[in-house]
Order: sequence, then structure tokens, then C-alpha cells
Amino acid sequence: MRFLAPILMASTMCCVTPQPAAKPPVNIDQAILDVDFGVMTIRFQPPSPHYPEAAKAQGIQGRVTVVFIVDERGETVSSKAIDGPAELHQTAEQYGLQWKFKPSIINGRPRAVRFQLVMPFVLH
Repeated sequence: MRFLAPILMASTMCCVTPQPAAKPPVNIDQAILDVDFGVMTIRFQPPSPHYPEAAKAQGIQGRVTVVFIVDERGETVSSKAIDGPAELHQTAEQYGLQWKFKPSIINGRPRAVRFQLVMPFVLH
């Protein structure tokens, strides 16, 4: 099942502080493959995070580009904001760590992959 990129709206934000779960180490013995988000199958897309209060108070909104690294099991092991308002980076990164995907199978074997996702933060 595929979902569209999340639209984060202040009026629908919940008061959840994302906490990444401890993950056992994974042996990534091959190069991480770069893929397009469109080829990923989402197992779990978390609810929209709480809009950062400081950003909300300052009227900061915008699009944050996040680079995901997903391991062979489909677990997000890295989520790094590379573009967009700095005040929104931490929320976007923590939110990204909560996503889960079906493993990417390349040549019959599960592989670690990297892709970018743009997360829009919109105040209403």
C-alpha cells in the first residue's frame, strides 16, 4: 500500500513526541542503493507530528527534504534533514525514524536503500 507524502497542518497536529526505538545492529555488508521514494512500499506511516511550537509562534513553514536510509528489514535507520527551514529539521528527522517499509528486494536479496522525501509543513 502506498501513501502520499504527509501534509503537516497545525490544525491536525497531535501532541506526540517521536522517540526512536532502539534497534539491534544490522550488518549492511553491501553498498546502500539509491532509489526513488516512488518504488518504496510503506508498511507504516506514522500520524503527523506535533508542529514545533517555536516555529509555529514565528510563523515558520516550508518544505523539509529528508534523506532516509532503510535497512534490509525495511526499518528506517537514518533520517537526516538536508534542506528547508532549520527550525523544522529535528521534527522532520524524528518523524522520519518512525516510518517502516517493506524490504527492498534487489536481485532476489533484501538490500539497504537510500531515498529522499519532501515533507511539507503548513500552518493554517
